[in-house]
Amino acid sequence: MRSLDRVDALALGVVVAAGVLRFWSLGDVGISHWDAGSFVAGPLGVGPYGKAPILPYYAPPLVPALNRMAFGLAGDTGAIALHALLGTLTVAATYAFGRRAFGAAAGLVGAAALAGMEFHLVYSRQPLTDVAFTLLFLLAIWSVWSGLERGGRAPFVAAGLACGAAMWTKYHGFFPLVAAGAVWATSWLRLRGTPEGRATWRAQLRGLLLAAGVAFPFGLALLAQIEGSVGLAEFRANRQTWLADPGAYLIPMTGEFVGQCLGRWVSPLVLAAAVLGAVRALARCGHGAALSLAWLALFLATLPLYQNYPRLLVPMLVPLALLAGVGAAGVVERAPAAARTAWAA
Repeated sequence: MRSLDRVDALALGVVVAAGVLRFWSLGDVGISHWDAGSFVAGPLGVGPYGKAPILPYYAPPLVPALNRMAFGLAGDTGAIALHALLGTLTVAATYAFGRRAFGAAAGLVGAAALAGMEFHLVYSRQPLTDVAFTLLFLLAIWSVWSGLERGGRAPFVAAGLACGAAMWTKYHGFFPLVAAGAVWATSWLRLRGTPEGRATWRAQLRGLLLAAGVAFPFGLALLAQIEGSVGLAEFRANRQTWLADPGAYLIPMTGEFVGQCLGRWVSPLVLAAAVLGAVRALARCGHGAALSLAWLALFLATLPLYQNYPRLLVPMLVPLALLAGVGAAGVVERAPAAARTAWAA
């Protein structure tokens, strides 16, 4: 077992700080978000949510079921504490993935950026689906990255399981496979030059198909659950009411919305570092950089299709934090030797 080095020790401190921020005075928080009420009251059968099987209109069953169990243990505080724990684990997973994909410094800065990010912190203190979904999305991307980098079946099986759980958390839980598919498709330009490269490209395709095959039964089971509760036709009709009317006006409107959310709840230093990190990631074109950029691009591209709510941006905060880590690490690398020596001391 690898001993705890200096960066790991600092990362442990970051995770502890993230937990303190998310669990601080949790008993005084309460459930204040409308959707959070549905995710708790629905599975408990309280009020109008208990009179008809309408919960599938709001979310798949995984988070409401977990909320019900947590509520049974400790009431409102138990349900909120579950998501504070998931938010803290997301910070830890951000460091672990970032260290492997981008290096120790980038992983540490990315985890620290997410730990103190007000946007992520607020939603880690409500029993909503977004923080749980973000953690599962990260685990799926991490698994795909491991499979693309090192090969083997196990990482792709893990990616399929994470995507399956993500689909039972939010209906677009298959998005990690879409991002991975885009990265795989563009890798042809890099791998086509040699027989070994083409063989690697085909092996990656088999791995992604394996991940999709593992996730597929989760999707079928979810469709069966919807059909058995509200019915697929009624579900589709309900989804249509949340889709925006198509038009070019959606692009600037969504851009303004994203800018307002990030500008209000994310530090300008993190945003500036993320821009630098994105430029650096484009230059490097590694699997970690490509997956992070595809993750961000996928959500930005699909946001105009749906009614805009701030919590829909929560899954984007992890790649944003990771890219900020990449950007900050790049600044350190270009800093004078004295500064680099102080960092390594």
